[in-house]
Amino acid sequence: MIGRTLNHYKVLRQLGSGGMGDVYVAEDTTLDRQIALKVLPAEMAGDPERLARFEREAKAIAALDHPNIVTIHTIEEADDVRFITMQLVEGKTLERILAEAPGGGLPLGELFEIGAPLAEAISVAHEHGITHRDLKPSNVMVTSEGRVMVLDFGLAKLRETAGGPDDETRAPIDTLTGEGKIIGTVAYMSPEQAEGKPVDQRTDIFSLGIILYEMSTGERPFRGDTRMSVLTSIIRDTPPPVTDLNASMPRHIGRIVKHCLEKDPDRRFQSAKDLRNELDELRDELDTREMTPYVREASEEAGAGAAEESIAEPGRSEALEPAASEAASEPAAPRAASEPAAVTEASRAFLSKRWPLALAAVAVIALAGAWLVQRQAESRRVRQAAADLVPFAEDGRFDELYARVVAEGLDLNDPRAGELAAAATGSLMVSVDPPSATVTTTRVQPIDGFPSRRPVPLGVAGASERLVAGQYLVSASDGDGGPLTFLVDVGVGDEIVVSRSLVDPADGLGDMVLVGEGPSPLGGQVIPAFLIGKHEITNAEYLEFVTVGGYRDPALWPETLVVAGDVRRWDEAIRTLVDRTGLAGPL
Repeated sequence: MIGRTLNHYKVLRQLGSGGMGDVYVAEDTTLDRQIALKVLPAEMAGDPERLARFEREAKAIAALDHPNIVTIHTIEEADDVRFITMQLVEGKTLERILAEAPGGGLPLGELFEIGAPLAEAISVAHEHGITHRDLKPSNVMVTSEGRVMVLDFGLAKLRETAGGPDDETRAPIDTLTGEGKIIGTVAYMSPEQAEGKPVDQRTDIFSLGIILYEMSTGERPFRGDTRMSVLTSIIRDTPPPVTDLNASMPRHIGRIVKHCLEKDPDRRFQSAKDLRNELDELRDELDTREMTPYVREASEEAGAGAAEESIAEPGRSEALEPAASEAASEPAAPRAASEPAAVTEASRAFLSKRWPLALAAVAVIALAGAWLVQRQAESRRVRQAAADLVPFAEDGRFDELYARVVAEGLDLNDPRAGELAAAATGSLMVSVDPPSATVTTTRVQPIDGFPSRRPVPLGVAGASERLVAGQYLVSASDGDGGPLTFLVDVGVGDEIVVSRSLVDPADGLGDMVLVGEGPSPLGGQVIPAFLIGKHEITNAEYLEFVTVGGYRDPALWPETLVVAGDVRRWDEAIRTLVDRTGLAGPL
């Protein structure tokens, strides 16, 4: 297959193989891009009924359009080979990440960063009536930008709309042929899958529980020497609690996993959205854990104070004992209706001494609780707002996305907006000499709004800031030098580092004017935005500048220049300045 051309796809190399076909990297010669190409097994491609069903399910999956689900492009045929084309996703599979982990599972933060988007993706599939049925670490990819992608819906099943369970629910392991057997990958099956029973979306919940267990502990919950022994373990055994294998995991992680792994589907989470919400809420709670010690100390101090008061005067009980015996032999004096019978002068003194401390502790706890609720609500708002904007990035609508980010007040450096940052931003770090200089960025596009757009401070000197993909005007100045102004194009995934030095304004740097992107007067192309001096010069003046060595004087230039997207030292970059004949004119 490697080297063949199917329609306009040239097969380059093999990515993997499975019961649902072989997967290859192919070059789309029409659009000049690489895609993943899956060749369907001959037995499926030759069965019209099953091929029609597969195409119907593939179309349903293609309609999901979710940033955490691989995109299916087309279903095609060439030279009697039936294949599907899809988005090429490169990175590390969760299976490889787990294999490379030092032991004991993944760090808690990484578990959340992978587990929550994974549950979100499956939730979206379920909402569209699609059950994956083959969730496992090798079908989960984490890209270099940190985005979690669910792959290979080859065994996916549409929700039944009429009649009984379809016959494909019972098929041989890792294949779609035969009847009366099971479908899926053994180690990550649900009990109902293992027994060959009809399944619904809750089978994916069980598989997610197995994956979360493995991420939490580094071990699979159900094991055996043979496939049959693994199946038996899934059906009968209860795995050790997560915290027994990894004491550093919060107990609630163990409870979430246990809930996923209930044998009875009715006792599990009933939707992947519920599971995702549980993970998000737990992450929010753990984000505020730094507050917890202060709350606990305040309440413990109040409790400890009461305990100390009760034991600090051991003679008190002895002094009270005669009063108790006397009370038994003499009638009790009348008491006010509001005064408890057991209250004595000593106890009243104790209460009057300690109640302010107890009240303060209650106030601290109440304030901390209110702060915690507010923090959780804000975390949910940020995550939801970021998730809502990911489709804008997928469609390349970065100007609209930028406007929404500003309106929502989102900080793209916030880990809670990590999914959006991976889909829509690049990073920019500007190092300026002197370090005291102020650096700002102003988004150029859309150019109509540029004059009224306020510059945004880039951040701490030397820090890397995430910016929505697009063109930015960067300005640097301080009291003694500058201002220095230049343009930077930021692409998704870019990591741009720029170094500049300011010079005294007396050195003769004129003001620069921004010219926005627009059509070329010659037609046929669009000229990107650029900077130009405010004052025109004549050809004679330019010739004089060249003649006196203006291009050779480093004092008139920044230390580095950007050439074709690469940052180069001035002496290297200046050699690339040639005239249209290819000769080094300025030099």
